[in-house]
Amino acid sequence: SMTADQVYGLIDFPLFLILGESLIVQYFPRRNYFWIRAVICSIAVIAFNFLRDFSYVPIGWLNSAIQTTFPLITFALSLIGLSICFKATIPSILLAGTVGYCIQNFSYCLMSIIRISIGFDQSLWYYVIAILAPIFCSTYFTTYFIYLRNKDLRIGIDKIQEKRQILITLMALAGISILSCYAMMTSSKFDSKGMWYCTYSFDMIVGIIIVTTELELLRSRKNAIDKMKVQTLWEIDKRNYVKNAENMDFINVKMHDLKHRLDNLSTKVDKEELDSLKSSLDVFKFANKTNCEALDMVLAEKGMKMVKSKIHFTCLVDASKINYIPKENLYSLFENSISNAIEAVTQLPEGKRVIAVTSKDYGDYINIHIENYCDRDKVNTKIGITTKSDKSMHGFGLKSIEMMMKEYKGKMSIKLKEDIFSLDLLFPIQFEETNFDN
Repeated sequence: SMTADQVYGLIDFPLFLILGESLIVQYFPRRNYFWIRAVICSIAVIAFNFLRDFSYVPIGWLNSAIQTTFPLITFALSLIGLSICFKATIPSILLAGTVGYCIQNFSYCLMSIIRISIGFDQSLWYYVIAILAPIFCSTYFTTYFIYLRNKDLRIGIDKIQEKRQILITLMALAGISILSCYAMMTSSKFDSKGMWYCTYSFDMIVGIIIVTTELELLRSRKNAIDKMKVQTLWEIDKRNYVKNAENMDFINVKMHDLKHRLDNLSTKVDKEELDSLKSSLDVFKFANKTNCEALDMVLAEKGMKMVKSKIHFTCLVDASKINYIPKENLYSLFENSISNAIEAVTQLPEGKRVIAVTSKDYGDYINIHIENYCDRDKVNTKIGITTKSDKSMHGFGLKSIEMMMKEYKGKMSIKLKEDIFSLDLLFPIQFEETNFDN
């Protein structure tokens, strides 16, 4: 019969491996009958390790090779179990497996260093678990708080498609499983504390590098997706600018003719009726004020909505110094900025539907300041976050503005003070073009 120490020695690796993998897979959608699948797969992975007692062969090198493969096969079985229990792509399954493997291995190596330093017997399982459990928990939650606490980084974590994930997993297996196993066998021959310290330290460093690389890929992946979505929005805005520029030229001609006709009718039409006709033209009163064609176009377009929503709008801006920026880019920049302000104030009582746009020179820079009232409970100042139910292409207004400002060496800042939201766009007056692809 097996002792408790022997049983623990066989189950500790698969047990903590499965717990480590839970850090990632908890965000995966579950398959039907999840708990039945999870229990069966967990038992299968743990039970496999009991075959170690029957795998001994008298040939030294062959026995070492067989013992080395047990962690690898256990890891492979755990990956199969994850795919059975969760709906996720293969790269996502590999991400969960390698992160869990590294967390387990890091915890075990640190526990072993402490064990060697203190000098307690490794066969005493309760000493091992007393040290390993808190180390594992600390490593687990530290990894969570550094990387996965941010909900944005977890979006699409079950749908990773990058093939490089397979390469990273193979590196993890080679670095931790094969190299470390042979390093440990070498250390056991010499039975030197120094050799053991070096071996365990090597394993810990490899684990940290792999986990950092794995989870930083999530960050870079999100940034790449965000950039792609912003680029899509820019292309849409560019097409809208071209289309609206043609419409505005036509409307301006008609407006000019209409104003002259109204002036000619001033003695023939009832004054109240004439005032009503003129007020209907207030939709265009925002145009041609800023010395920036793109901003004027945005204000003219948004004028109808502001008049209809009874928004009090003031604009004291001379934006002539930023005309070095392509018109379609300025159009996208201000379209996002003004649209966000309009959306915020339309949710407020009529008395607080106020938007103000001003500009001020600061030497080699010009700042355009957009300010509006808002419901601070509904405002999210985090860039890339939206409160809308459809999150696929929403929440990128501020992100788009930020990226555009960076492209032209400017700076965007936002501030929420009580119920007033302000957006500042600081542009350099002299812009030196650089290659942004490098």
